[in-house]
Amino acid sequence: MDLGRYIGWIALVALASCALFTHAAEPKRPPLPMCSNPDGAESRWRSLIANTHLVPDAPTSTPNNAQVKAVQIFLLSGGYQGWCHDYSPRTQNKRITGPYIGGKAYGTHSRVTVYYSKAMIAWLQQGRRGAIPDGAAIIKTMYATPAYVPKGAEQPIAGYAVMVRSAKASYDGWLWLLYYVPGNQSYRFEYLTSQYGASFCLSCHAQTSGDDMTFSDLSNLTGHDQATYVEIGDEVLASDATHPAAPPIPPPTAPLRDQRTLLGALIYRPLAAPLWHGDADMQGMLTSRVPALAAAPPPDLVHWRMPEDLIDDHAPPRPASAASQRKFATSDACVGCHDASDLLNNVPPHMTVDIGVAVPTPLGPRARYNLTPYGEWSASLMSRSSRDPVFRAQYEAELARVPSAARDTTAALCTRCHGPMGARETPALATDPTAFYATSDGVTSDPGQNRRAEYGALARDGVSCTVCHQISAKGLGARDTWSGKFNLEPVRGTINGPYASPLTRPMKKAIGMTPTYAGHIGDSGLCGACHVLEVPVYRRDDPKPVKKAFEQTTFLEWRNSVYSKPSAEAKTCVDCHMPTNTPPTFDANGAPTPGAAMSTQIANIEDASFPFVPNRASPDELQTQTRPNYHRHTLLGLNTVTHAMFQQFPLLLGAGSLNFGQALNLLPPSFLAARETLALADSTVKLDVSPVRPTATGIELTVNVINAAGHKFPSGVAFRRAWLEVKALDANGSVLWCSGCSDANGVIVDGANKWLPSEFATVAAELAPDAQRIDSEAQAQIYEARHEDCDHKLTDSFVRLCDVVKDNRLLPKGWSASDPDAEYTRPVASATGAPGTDTVVYAMNIGDPQRVAHVEVRMLYQSMPPYYLVERFQDLGPGADRAPEASRLYYLVTHLNIDDPALRSSRWRLEVACADTKAGTAPSTACSE
Repeated sequence: MDLGRYIGWIALVALASCALFTHAAEPKRPPLPMCSNPDGAESRWRSLIANTHLVPDAPTSTPNNAQVKAVQIFLLSGGYQGWCHDYSPRTQNKRITGPYIGGKAYGTHSRVTVYYSKAMIAWLQQGRRGAIPDGAAIIKTMYATPAYVPKGAEQPIAGYAVMVRSAKASYDGWLWLLYYVPGNQSYRFEYLTSQYGASFCLSCHAQTSGDDMTFSDLSNLTGHDQATYVEIGDEVLASDATHPAAPPIPPPTAPLRDQRTLLGALIYRPLAAPLWHGDADMQGMLTSRVPALAAAPPPDLVHWRMPEDLIDDHAPPRPASAASQRKFATSDACVGCHDASDLLNNVPPHMTVDIGVAVPTPLGPRARYNLTPYGEWSASLMSRSSRDPVFRAQYEAELARVPSAARDTTAALCTRCHGPMGARETPALATDPTAFYATSDGVTSDPGQNRRAEYGALARDGVSCTVCHQISAKGLGARDTWSGKFNLEPVRGTINGPYASPLTRPMKKAIGMTPTYAGHIGDSGLCGACHVLEVPVYRRDDPKPVKKAFEQTTFLEWRNSVYSKPSAEAKTCVDCHMPTNTPPTFDANGAPTPGAAMSTQIANIEDASFPFVPNRASPDELQTQTRPNYHRHTLLGLNTVTHAMFQQFPLLLGAGSLNFGQALNLLPPSFLAARETLALADSTVKLDVSPVRPTATGIELTVNVINAAGHKFPSGVAFRRAWLEVKALDANGSVLWCSGCSDANGVIVDGANKWLPSEFATVAAELAPDAQRIDSEAQAQIYEARHEDCDHKLTDSFVRLCDVVKDNRLLPKGWSASDPDAEYTRPVASATGAPGTDTVVYAMNIGDPQRVAHVEVRMLYQSMPPYYLVERFQDLGPGADRAPEASRLYYLVTHLNIDDPALRSSRWRLEVACADTKAGTAPSTACSE
């Protein structure tokens, strides 16, 4: 057991002994008579249920605002106060939910008084047997930890945790509502969340001994509770804390802010400040290439906002009794157990690591890394595959350009990988782009509306947990499974994982899914199902495809490399994109210490090490194992620009920067993802540069590029590109000569700072050729894949990829022309030498070679080159309403703060490698900062 996570058995045993001794010392008193809820108190609750339809008669996702506000008013007006409640004379009816040790509280809800509706009392009196009737409710009034309460101050209610039985709404059968009132003494800020099937609550409540999800026990109502916690010494009723007194709870007549407003203020906040007044350089470049942009209408950001992930993207597992069962659930079904959920006060969650010192971030100092599956996945572009504004603009353009008879086929092809849950669950809606924006308002009477809302939630959740973990081994790596045509496990609800003998009860009980060992979960063919994409190619107005072409071949590039073959160099996709080491930690001086291999428990649940409560399942059913070689769910590439968009515009893209249930001392997932992206970039390409050689007209040197990636570099969609920037500098740092320099917008320029003709080429002859020798500042070595349409014009449209006219991207080490996959991955118009390397000689005509102090060589990368952005915005102008996705992307591109130092992507390019060389025989070294 991890001492850093839990209090320790010795302390708990001592505390329990103290509690038992105190119990024994109490004078015996007869059991209290069972109370009976007055009819008036019960009828108010029944009226609320009936008038708001809070208990639905069919599966649903979240209650609507009117329903939630009705519950808020009921709580704030004390409508529950006539109900039976816990009785504890020792603590003035405020039960302690965990022990206090060393002045710290080790409980989940601190102090509470729990109220029970009449139906709940009847169920408890029956010995917790039989079904809990719909509408039965438990209302927990919560009070702050005593350390947060000024000495002698009143202790008002800090918030409410509410459970309403709703057996037909979700698999677990409850509505969960958590509301902290304004100015509460626990958190100081107001927030509210409510869901059917709330995973954060189920991470504890699914660990009950029965199927009821509640630990309620009659002993709590009789003053003889089985889990009495007593402070060692005097009981803690107050402290010397100097927190300001909390304002009074507002009366129910005060305006109530809804869940979206309260959670939005907490969750959807920028991690870096964007350019609110716009980027004049980027706007100037784009309008110079697309003059109609100058006449585009002003942005309507409210119209362009995407639904919010942690509010709208909720499709919980359906109840077992539902007429039809879904294959999938949104990721928030997994978040309670597989995120750094704040379940036990003062105890760090599993899969979090102490950074070592406070690390400054836009959200203030944070103390721990969140390395949980959900925490890291949620900041990856896998989780945001359908929200990605670049994808959405591309998708919009493809549907506009493809012949009308082929639009449904094209939509189905794109959404199979970018919105796989929605596309597989409701294929008919996958061909309707407007369905992506559908949300639920809690109404269940319109099946069509609910299907669209469910589709939207599933589609927006991207490549989610129940996608990858339900893919079967059948056909992995074979052509039949490419382009998103993977097979699912035949037994619905089978969740594949990498560890033998998984603990099955918590997941099965909470969401009706069963974890099982499956060795193929780490098979690269699983990734290849979407990272090989074959597309039909169309002429402009011909609905019949001309041919098929590959939009990307990343998996095939890996398969035709040394890394896929049995050897000491063998690596899978998982080895690089799901590392087992922690990020660096830092000592007291801020010096980094390399990460270490992770061994950890892989779920945060209420297990036997939590403070004792009655009606919990047996310890052997709950005790998770420590797992070695834990694979983190970083799932990153090198796309810092799109990461920056999600960091700076979370509300516009509807992607939260924080999950409300996470522990509060965590580095935000998006911030960590940016750091890990840079670490991945540093391991992708190596540069070996010869010393500077003097010549009659200047200097010469040789650059040797080594591809350390397991596939081509760049890889993925064809518009990614990289290039070499080679600068000769004098002793003052002034540039004497440069090939591959770029302007503020990432456009490659010559020595006179003019755009290279190849930057906005329209035909193949205008592209920069693959070079073995460069002797002019008007030349640059650009690694890229470019295509023509069937009319011989350069295109980045996936449905127009008629011919590859250039592909000089760096091949992976071990690539072979005789390999079966060479047909799909061979270079075109490339002079590149041995697979995995490239060599370019630079001859600089600068006169006296003594002027040169040193030469810097950089490998630079762009995930969206300027020519690609220009192409995306061709459809904008006075009629921009017809291209809302491109309009959103235009706003993001022209307001993005690309100079955020956390991105290392200033001037719209990411530095992947840098080497510095001087005259003589010394080897090149890494560039100094």
